[in-house]
Amino acid sequence: MRKSNVALVASGAVLVLGALVIRLVVYPAATKVPSDLDVLAEMTGTAIVLDQNAMA
Repeated sequence: MRKSNVALVASGAVLVLGALVIRLVVYPAATKVPSDLDVLAEMTGTAIVLDQNAMA
């Protein structure tokens, strides 16, 4: 094999192994799921909303 073919095969193998590591190790460790999804958010303050009369 030529040196360029060996380099391409080696870089392809590194990319495939890196993808496997990310998929099997990094992704499960980085995924965080909240234990309680039933949450009510209460907000206070003022809001600037679109005035429908000003658009006409």
